[in-house]
Amino acid sequence: MPVAVYRSRCCCSIACLLLTPFIGCGQRYVATQSAESSSADAELNDSITPQSSATLLAKIEIPDGTPDELFAYIASLDEQELSSDAAEQSEMIRERMAKRVKACNAILAQNPAPEAETSAVQLKLDALRTLSIVDPDGIGADFQTYATSLVNGNDPYLARLAMAKQFQHTVNNYISQGTVETSTILEELNTLVANKEAGPRVFMEARDAIGWLVPNDEDQLDTDQLTSRMALVAKCYRAIGNGFSNYVDSQVADEAKGLLALADQFDLELLRARARTGEAAAVNQLYEKLELMFAAEKKHGNELGFAIQTAQGLEFDGLLKPALRIYELAWKNVESDHDANLRSHVQRTHERATTRLGLVGQPMEISGTANGTAFDWTSYSGKHVLVCFWESWVVGWHDEIKNIQASVAEHANKPIEIVTVNLDSPELLKEYLDKHQLDITVVSVADSSRSGTECSTAIRYGVDMLPFCVLVGPDGNVQRIHVFGAHLIEALQQLSPASL
Repeated sequence: MPVAVYRSRCCCSIACLLLTPFIGCGQRYVATQSAESSSADAELNDSITPQSSATLLAKIEIPDGTPDELFAYIASLDEQELSSDAAEQSEMIRERMAKRVKACNAILAQNPAPEAETSAVQLKLDALRTLSIVDPDGIGADFQTYATSLVNGNDPYLARLAMAKQFQHTVNNYISQGTVETSTILEELNTLVANKEAGPRVFMEARDAIGWLVPNDEDQLDTDQLTSRMALVAKCYRAIGNGFSNYVDSQVADEAKGLLALADQFDLELLRARARTGEAAAVNQLYEKLELMFAAEKKHGNELGFAIQTAQGLEFDGLLKPALRIYELAWKNVESDHDANLRSHVQRTHERATTRLGLVGQPMEISGTANGTAFDWTSYSGKHVLVCFWESWVVGWHDEIKNIQASVAEHANKPIEIVTVNLDSPELLKEYLDKHQLDITVVSVADSSRSGTECSTAIRYGVDMLPFCVLVGPDGNVQRIHVFGAHLIEALQQLSPASL
């Protein structure tokens, strides 16, 4: 039978989302079905007579109790750990939500106090929305009917909440079934946030739903689908952000501004992806987008960070000139800032980038000590050399250099030397090498007073991000920068014995 995969999402780059106390709030359930089981399930379903939700609920056992006791029971359900097995997890969620619905019905049947009544309705609505995904032909079939009754009811708060839950249901259908048009999502969202009475709960429900749309590895989207999804997420975050950025609650308003920042970030990533494919217009649009962000009357405070992040991304993509242009834009927008520390930091970033991005075609010469003796750079003349700058604090460096060695070994017919340049103080380097055996050339270029990216070698070559790998040609001039991972494989494949 269909398996519902439970997945939670949070929005990166803004404050952690407010957590809700019960599963079903702000969670994503994606219904999937294996090809092997679909035929058997169809035959089984044909043999089963559909039962009403009332009949199904009658079979569910829950304890008797007062409203407070039943609320405690609902909370205890959510304390139970879910199985790691997808099928078992789906069944546990289905049973848990069914018990929650029945417990909420029991609370409401006792005509509780207004606050308790509202809480019970909210919990029941949450559970039915979840069941509409994991048990659409059972108790979950009641979700839309119940939500619509609340939308048309006398309680404005519950009406708005029900609309928000219906919107989440639409998003879930878009993700799991692909039966919803993006225009429908945008129309429902705009209607939801345009309500002048929309409050923090509507904000959170809408924000969480769009968080589910953020692509991840599980979605298995092709390039066009990924681009379309990212564009949709940007539009939705912008709609929510614009709807709540001036909200009376400062916390909500601040989070809304965070969503506007996320929308800008997605826009920039989309443009960078297009630039990476060689689309010249996208490079200009990236620059223009950042210019508009810096010039905006109302800023979200992330403009500078996004500019530098974009420049670094372009740099790693091999788009050096566009990257430098954006580094210059970042510096231009802070060189008159009253914050001296900020000016100093961005100026340093700009200066290092200018040096680093100008390395290609320029000579490189490494001097220092290796194994306690003076390092002879001239012995590498006439060879291709991969020069890797690093420090011992770099997370995963030991694994990275092993990967680099393995990649080079796979292209043994294209000889290339590896020289690692350590920027630690001599004391730290010794401590590191005592713990980690490296069967590779390690050149120490720092001294006790000037180490790290502040040592003279790092400054000379614009080293600011570690590890920093540079391919030097037989003539001693830099051929490429940021040569690791896929870029290293590409560089190795382009070499030929005749070129060495």
